[in-house]
Amino acid sequence: MCVVVDGARAFDSSANFTQRGQERNIEVGVLIADPSFASYLAGQCLHADRCGSCPGVPKVSHDSLDGPRLCNEGRPLPRGRDVATLGNSRNATGYHGDTMAWARWKRITASPSKKEVNVRAIPLLPLSGWRVYTIDEWPLIGAVPKGYLAYGDPERPDCVAYVAKKGRLAEGAFRECVTEEIISKLGAMLPIRMAKSKLVRLPVPKGHPADVRFLSRNFIRRGGEVLIHGIEIVGEYFNAKPEEVEAAFNLRDKRSEQDFYTTRNMVEVLKWFCRPGAELDGILDGFARMLAFDALVGAPDRHALNWGVVASLEDPTRPRRFAPLFDTARGMFREHSDQKLAEIAAEGRQGEHISNYAEKSRPIFGTGGAPQDGQRCNHFELVEHALRHLPDDLGHTMARFIRAIRLPQMEVMIQRRFRRVITALRMSFILGLLRCRYFRLKLLVDKTTT
Repeated sequence: MCVVVDGARAFDSSANFTQRGQERNIEVGVLIADPSFASYLAGQCLHADRCGSCPGVPKVSHDSLDGPRLCNEGRPLPRGRDVATLGNSRNATGYHGDTMAWARWKRITASPSKKEVNVRAIPLLPLSGWRVYTIDEWPLIGAVPKGYLAYGDPERPDCVAYVAKKGRLAEGAFRECVTEEIISKLGAMLPIRMAKSKLVRLPVPKGHPADVRFLSRNFIRRGGEVLIHGIEIVGEYFNAKPEEVEAAFNLRDKRSEQDFYTTRNMVEVLKWFCRPGAELDGILDGFARMLAFDALVGAPDRHALNWGVVASLEDPTRPRRFAPLFDTARGMFREHSDQKLAEIAAEGRQGEHISNYAEKSRPIFGTGGAPQDGQRCNHFELVEHALRHLPDDLGHTMARFIRAIRLPQMEVMIQRRFRRVITALRMSFILGLLRCRYFRLKLLVDKTTT
């Protein structure tokens, strides 16, 4: 058999490499336009190729995933292993066993959701043991409706507490919470520090609408640490208050904001702010990983209150560290209803829409170059700029991060954790977008580092 996969579609047919097969026979195959199927099939072929187990096909390196793959049928899938072991186990070749994903397809997708968000599949918190404080009782920044959920006294340094966010969309608030949890769980599989999170329902009286919350764990030890937001770091650099910086540079305007928060400017600010040595190296490393992660998931809202640095109040000489990522709520079709996605798919435009959606996602940070066609730079242009022009400060770290992505395992995680929460249609769009963005980033790394 012959398989050609490009990450969005799969073509499966017989393979006949004889002269008769190439010049006289008519070969018939099937083209399957399903990103989910294509991604798993690609994982199987890449595994077989990497292991050199494809008869007649030489063993190749997949450091460069730069186009469709042609592969003869590989060896049979290994038996006797559960899909839950995919993320950590390795086979005899040393390569992660992600080829099991498609073999367990029916099991992974059992009982998929038929609702846009199946709230009954979201865990319900017990009736006691916690309390949600309002923003009047416990002030929190940001425009999203939220509260502060604490297990015990929130004033205690050891209190386990979460920012309990609702969605901001009038229609689709549940969808927004689910999307942020998907993004958070993707980050947990990558070499980057993420704030721990949960997707839960709060108990409500019978007959009342469900109260779905995205819980983001508080990572600051009260009384012992402080979070210095990005805008505060910039304010210190200019010896001004954050609101004065915003007003002086018109940072409420999206284009002005991107022109101000360029990667080169931010490297200069962080070098001024940090102490040389381990502190500076660690914070630049964290900043670079954040940019690469945002490019993978298409995060468009990493403004200067959505990242920062953690400093010790008890020991000012202790090196400050880049804060775990938090508040990555937008992107991944969170603003698209299932009805809109169904219309796009029915018109045969799913692949085209995914590609356009990926291109149009624009970060807060910029390159400092002239905008093309009057548009702000997108994530891919930002990554390419860092790889080419800031290799020592950001580029090398971003390249290592992108090379560390294990897409098949991430897709299995989404299938297993969210198959009962969102529809198969939405999942196919999310998986297609994730694969599209990954391959674009991988191509950039291969092109600029070879």
